[in-house]
Amino acid sequence: MNISTTLFDYNYHYSQKAGNSTHGRYMLHIIDVYNVINIDGIELHAVYQCGISYDYNDYNCPSPNLELSEEGGTSKVLVIIDQLYESDFEDEESILETLEEVKELCYVIDSIEKLKAVYDVLNDNIPTLTNFLDPNEYTDNFDDYIEDNEGYGYLILKS
Repeated sequence: MNISTTLFDYNYHYSQKAGNSTHGRYMLHIIDVYNVINIDGIELHAVYQCGISYDYNDYNCPSPNLELSEEGGTSKVLVIIDQLYESDFEDEESILETLEEVKELCYVIDSIEKLKAVYDVLNDNIPTLTNFLDPNEYTDNFDDYIEDNEGYGYLILKS
């Protein structure tokens, strides 16, 4: 099985204040980072976004880390594989059930070994926000932004 990935690209949407007085305030940058994982000629799209999960189980604290999104164009098979843990591969009955589900969506992943290989590539493929946002353009300093006039809470970088 031949697995390759394309370079990451991204779309920056906006920045906003997040957090609360208990856990602290921070800047949340809303960005989509995406690439393609190619498996034997089959293209699987991966889209990573911030704010998917919440720190401290607090909706006021969306995570500033990029995570594989279940929406936005991510291939369903990657979402299923992303939900696995390393230890899942030790439970043969459970992993065979997952493999059947994966095979229905991507026929080239037809063995536990191939499933594990895609799992490893997906886990090595996790981008970090600092790779995409130039600190000279997008800072985490609230004083570098002004609030938009629309009242949505979005912040606009001062020019």
